[in-house]
Amino acid sequence: MMSKTSAGSRAGLQFSELRQKASKILEQLGNPRIKDDDMDRKYLLEELNVFQIELELQHEELQTARDQLEASRNYLNDLYAYAPIGYIVMTVDGRIEDINERAATYFLASRKILKGQRFQSFIPHESIVEYNRCLTKLMESNHPQHSEVMLRVHGRGTFWARVDMFLIKKTTGSGSMILCSILDVSKEKQIEKEIKELNHNLENLVNERTRELQEANLMMAQEVEDRKNAEEKAKVYAETQKTLLREVNHRVKNNMQIMLSLMKLQTKQTEDPDALAALMESQNRIRALAIIHDILYMSEDLKSISLQKYMSKLSRHIAIAYGVGNKGILLKSEIDIPTIHMDKAVPIGLVVSELITNSIKHAFPDGREGTISISVIPIVDNGKERVQLTVIDDGIGISDELLSVDSRRLGLRLVHRLVEEQLNGSVCFKNTNGTEVVIILPYDKNI
Repeated sequence: MMSKTSAGSRAGLQFSELRQKASKILEQLGNPRIKDDDMDRKYLLEELNVFQIELELQHEELQTARDQLEASRNYLNDLYAYAPIGYIVMTVDGRIEDINERAATYFLASRKILKGQRFQSFIPHESIVEYNRCLTKLMESNHPQHSEVMLRVHGRGTFWARVDMFLIKKTTGSGSMILCSILDVSKEKQIEKEIKELNHNLENLVNERTRELQEANLMMAQEVEDRKNAEEKAKVYAETQKTLLREVNHRVKNNMQIMLSLMKLQTKQTEDPDALAALMESQNRIRALAIIHDILYMSEDLKSISLQKYMSKLSRHIAIAYGVGNKGILLKSEIDIPTIHMDKAVPIGLVVSELITNSIKHAFPDGREGTISISVIPIVDNGKERVQLTVIDDGIGISDELLSVDSRRLGLRLVHRLVEEQLNGSVCFKNTNGTEVVIILPYDKNI
């Protein structure tokens, strides 16, 4: 708060400025001509003139301040009267002292008619208890109170309103008044009612659906139990089948081993080189099949085998059969296809066996050393996925006469037939710094 001394200083400063302004105006108007010998009258007359101008200036300032105050009051009155929320000023016993236009529209009456009426007269019996509770708490705590009550208006019926109460001081005298803000929430209440009804209906629907689901669950539980029993039987059957297939593979492998043993005995009794070569080639073909059944017997998956493991075992058996280690021939492999289906493994194994055997027998004559490389990789040919199987040796190469259709040996005829008829692929022989055989196969889930 400003002290009396500072307030007095400011008043003195305003008076001094006002006197200076009055003196300047008086000079502009021209001083009245007074005789020099009448100095007292001259002084008093000048003072009166100055006071008169000062009063006129003060009157102008007061008029301006009053106009501004009136405009501000009118502005605030308009804000109050036409606010989007209804306002009522009433006494502590509920008599309406003032009401704005918005609140008057709620009651379908003019502000003039509503002034002086008791606010409680618009509250029906079912909401009077809540209104009195809110009013009592306001008077006891002196804190704003909020409530939702029903209001009854002649010609409109009842509607829900949110009432916020505040204690305010009287503009004159002592004591307090109550300021109420009123907002029609009938639509919100209607929506709330509809939501409750929807929730109730939804709850009934959920309960009904729950009963249906419980019944369905009981039926499903029985079906699950029946299916579980069926799955157990199927699992036992599958294990039995798996065991039988593994046993079949084991017996087939054993039978092939017996055949290989018999053929090995036959080679010891054969002196004819051509017959001996034919027996060894037959042994390699049978061994290619026996390896597949051996891998299947040791594997959990009876439909496909590891191509890397198959090529490794097949190459090692052929190398041992022909003693390539003593001949200085090295076998290398690059396998980028993880597994191969049983249906494809047999023809591919026979093809690789024929090509490796052919290279060992013909590519390195007179003790020549070299390398035989096997690769199986995925490729893209004409926008389609393919598998490329390649067998390359760095030997003396294969003659064009041997590649001709009429002069093909049994092994080469077997390669063409297996690739073209069983694998639906193509085979190409190239004679560049050795022999290169490129086989293109379809790429599908079976390879």
